[in-house]
Amino acid sequence: MAEVEFEGVTKRFAADTTAVDALDLEVSDGELMVLVGPSGCGKSTALRMVAGLEQPTEGSIRIGGRDVAGLSPGARDVAMVFQSYALYPHMTVRRNLAFPLRRRRIEKGEIDRRVADVAEMLELGELLNRKPAQLSGGQRQRVAMGRALIREPVAFLLDEPLSNLDAQLRSELRAELKRLHGRLSTTMIYVTHDQVEAMTLGDRIAVMHRGRLLQVGTPEEIYGRPRNEFVARFVGSPAMNLLPGTAVGEAAEVTVGIRPETLRPAAECPGGLALEIAVEVVEPLGSDVFVHGRTDAGAEVVARLPGNARVQPGERVALAAGRDEVHRFDAESGERLE
Repeated sequence: MAEVEFEGVTKRFAADTTAVDALDLEVSDGELMVLVGPSGCGKSTALRMVAGLEQPTEGSIRIGGRDVAGLSPGARDVAMVFQSYALYPHMTVRRNLAFPLRRRRIEKGEIDRRVADVAEMLELGELLNRKPAQLSGGQRQRVAMGRALIREPVAFLLDEPLSNLDAQLRSELRAELKRLHGRLSTTMIYVTHDQVEAMTLGDRIAVMHRGRLLQVGTPEEIYGRPRNEFVARFVGSPAMNLLPGTAVGEAAEVTVGIRPETLRPAAECPGGLALEIAVEVVEPLGSDVFVHGRTDAGAEVVARLPGNARVQPGERVALAAGRDEVHRFDAESGERLE
């Protein structure tokens, strides 16, 4: 079993700098958990504490039920893949892959078997005799992942491994990583600031902000029922529209959340929550059109309309969303109301 558990984990770097604040989180055996949030939210620090590269100021971390306090990184039986490839430039791909096993004095026949297995899994067979300088960015990252896989650890820790790649390569390697996890069923903790990566990769997502864990759930739960305004705006592209409002019958101030893709011409949504905007910017994206505008009260609104929508800057457009598609948040605390 390779559950990873954080219990009351806090990390302070100085009296006034708390990177991770009382983190409670359980990662199940075989789960792909994504830690997501903006830069400085504490997600990489949390990962480094699992790896043993940082020590908690308070709280405990358990891997497979074992408290790892005081254990060196090498004794934790985890493998980490970094944003930088960290390959040895003077070694071939074959030697880079084999290096962790040679250090552990694994028998040569076993090393050769594992190198062959990992090379086949990651389609590195034709690259084994090349050096890192002869590889593309995507190929180097596959080698870095292979060097972690070959150790057969109880858990993989991935710290923004795709952020140096272009958009197409990121998409390709995301799919490859998802397939890989499906084959291995090994516990993985993946750190990213990219909510698209989080939504497409994670079995569950943990959203962090300013060192605190705000919400944990499946991609569908995080997207469909965000716990507060920060999660609502952070997860989703374009971000959720947040508009001031008043709760009917309560005279209480609320913030109304509407996803851009749920907005459509008001005529197509009778009985829905309607609003009118003055269009400022139109972004045609082929299958979709992003329409940016403002209400008469000055609130910014983005609508994601079908690609055949004909809208021009300067027009006034009446839009609506179904009432069951509208989110409500407390105007003062930002917490979800329903």
